[in-house]
Amino acid sequence: MTQDAERLIELAQSRWPGFEKWAVGGDIIIVLADAQTSPDGATWTECIEPASDGTLLPLHHHPEQTQFIRIVRGRLRIIYGDEDVVIRSGNSLLIAAGVPHRAWNPGPGVTIAHTAFLPGGNEAVYRSHGVRLENMDAAKLHAQKNVNANEQLVKSMAELGLLARCDSDSNLRQ
Repeated sequence: MTQDAERLIELAQSRWPGFEKWAVGGDIIIVLADAQTSPDGATWTECIEPASDGTLLPLHHHPEQTQFIRIVRGRLRIIYGDEDVVIRSGNSLLIAAGVPHRAWNPGPGVTIAHTAFLPGGNEAVYRSHGVRLENMDAAKLHAQKNVNANEQLVKSMAELGLLARCDSDSNLRQ
């Protein structure tokens, strides 16, 4: 697993030179535009995500943010509303504000996704909760991929009003 983390760090460092790169919950987030610099007020990111090891974000929704996801490489399984889809390279998905969802890389291999949140603000979570990638080594990145890291991320996002947990009795597919 540490080798996988080393490859993720190398991949991220080679992409988008000069842009902010954060390790957040075992994923790598590259901030392409934040709410202040983006012409549409969105947070635009590239997310580099290893295959799931079972430590997923809980079922949640973004009360006031629409989320756009475009897969650049790999695939992402997304359960949202009453839909269960796998989107692959070149495909996109729009998740409306308030729609319960959960997403993860089912593997094999790394997934790279471009994600936008409108309105933005997520960069504040990456900056307060994440670790700058240049301060990260493979062992630390691998150690971040755990349930506790995801819980901390959810708490930070909830404090900023960017995310809310959904009731466990939701009729969303688990």
